[in-house]
Amino acid sequence: MSNPTGDQTGNVSNVPLKLESIQEIENDREFNKMWFVYINGEPAQQDFGMNKVNEGDVISFWYTTEDDGNAVLGDALYVANITVVDEAEEQENENEDLTVLFDNTVNLTEGTFTFTPEGSNQESEIDNFTDIGALNASGLEFVASVMDNATDDTSDDMDDMNNDDMGEDDTNNMDTGTEGMNENDTDDMNGDDSTNNDM
Repeated sequence: MSNPTGDQTGNVSNVPLKLESIQEIENDREFNKMWFVYINGEPAQQDFGMNKVNEGDVISFWYTTEDDGNAVLGDALYVANITVVDEAEEQENENEDLTVLFDNTVNLTEGTFTFTPEGSNQESEIDNFTDIGALNASGLEFVASVMDNATDDTSDDMDDMNNDDMGEDDTNNMDTGTEGMNENDTDDMNGDDSTNNDM
């Protein structure tokens, strides 16, 4: 049986997620409004849950319309700004219709938190130093699901990982980003200041 939400260790950091809602404000496909992730004022480079963040980064979650896949920030109705350090740049609110859901700092600690994507029954450990880790630390209520196109690819990857031809060493290192590392190296790596986030 394959696991469409992550690797065999229960880690979904290699599976793109889709942010469905924050504070019960859901994506509205009828009116083309949805949540977008920006990091340091720029659109996130990867899907939600896969963007690493560091101290000093500002992660903004914008609820707005889209035009050719890009957020129209001038039409935004809601924003949540999360700063990973104590110093945050002031942003002027030029849009009178914009409601700021969060504009504060969060302290991220080394380690992980447990998360279950919507529609999944598997709990997974997520790195605190990610876009989703910062959103979790803000205390805002949110829902994220495994992206539709990620399920098939991940299922295929899991089927490949379950092949009997694979040796024990290959199975332990596959899809974890820890090839060539021993247990102490991965412990050190998990203790670093790193977090992820993408919408």
